[in-house]
Amino acid sequence: MKYFLKSNHLLILYLIVVFFLLCGLYSDSGFTYFSIIFKFYLIPFITFSVLFSLLIPFLKLHDLLSHFAISSKMINIIVKGMIAFVAVTIILHIVILKHLPLIKAIASTDDVVIAKIRNNIGYLTPLWMNYLSSFILRAILPFFIFYFFVIKHQKYFILISVMGACYALLLMQKSYIVTIFLPLLIYLAITFQYKKFISLSALLSFALCFLVIVANPFLIGRGVQNTSEYIYQEDPFAINQDENNIAPDNAFVATWYIVRGIGERVFILPGRIISKWFQKIPSELPFANGCAYNFAAPLLGCSYYDFPAKMYDILYPNYAAKGLHGTVVAPSFMYDYGNFGNKGLLISAFILSFLIITVQNIFKTHSKISFALNFYYVAILISSAISTLMFSGGWGLIIILFLLFRNKFSTLN
Repeated sequence: MKYFLKSNHLLILYLIVVFFLLCGLYSDSGFTYFSIIFKFYLIPFITFSVLFSLLIPFLKLHDLLSHFAISSKMINIIVKGMIAFVAVTIILHIVILKHLPLIKAIASTDDVVIAKIRNNIGYLTPLWMNYLSSFILRAILPFFIFYFFVIKHQKYFILISVMGACYALLLMQKSYIVTIFLPLLIYLAITFQYKKFISLSALLSFALCFLVIVANPFLIGRGVQNTSEYIYQEDPFAINQDENNIAPDNAFVATWYIVRGIGERVFILPGRIISKWFQKIPSELPFANGCAYNFAAPLLGCSYYDFPAKMYDILYPNYAAKGLHGTVVAPSFMYDYGNFGNKGLLISAFILSFLIITVQNIFKTHSKISFALNFYYVAILISSAISTLMFSGGWGLIIILFLLFRNKFSTLN
């Protein structure tokens, strides 16, 4: 049993993710779409996974890819080069923005102005810089913070951690500060280093609270909440709409709302999003026939069909009418459903099962390191397309970095 769990850790993790997706789906639409999910996705996914588990080991990927590992001398060159690259990129990003968003936000007491400062970071940054920033925040920083910790290189660990934390806080996105330390946090948990795990968790919690206060200065008595630009919009994903509109009357209730809200967002919301996608596709949004793949649209001679953006406009009509647009991101297989319907679910089951089993075989004898480095990417499949995750999402880069540095990890599993 222990060997089975170690050998299939990513597959088991994904099946746990799917379980919570089904819970969320049931909470919104009951068993209405369960037959589609099971018939065209879940059962084929498990079947393909078993098939690939039997076939892929014959390819001996673990041995074949071992040739990618580089010498200690080359590793030292790459390490120093990466640290310099991250530093230069951070400085370049600041130069492009022409200001420090976090400092500018702290100086303001208007939460609407602060929200615009945060949102403008992406708009003021050219596309190539946004991609570069994504690679750094989702792959390079998480990998090297983790790498320097496990090889016990304290000097570089402190340097890259401080650089990464400052950059993540500077951009004012709460997810960034968690993402860059998540592999290390997972590793500390599964290796029972509880004191360090608690310490890091406390630091991350403090950082998240800090960003919440910066975004909402009225919480500590700086200014008042700006309601001049408030637009009422019923939340299509709220479990109890009436209760969500009632302000908490004491600290205990407020804390309960926060804890429950985080739980619902992580475990329930993604499944409820699946329900909305099924409800709107193809009844209101037609199947895209491949045009909803960013990489494929130019090849097919069609304009990119942005399902998440179109779904947002449908579900949040009051915001859309005022020119406020966003995205409603869904689990990876729903993008394939949006393109090809039930056939898309089969395609997604085939591709994702192959990917997960292949990654497990690449990391083969490094199960703890594999779980730490890949946890984020498997979990985030609840809100990202596979193609996006592998490229701009950083999963492919994480795998490449592991292959290059695997000799350094060989004694740590």
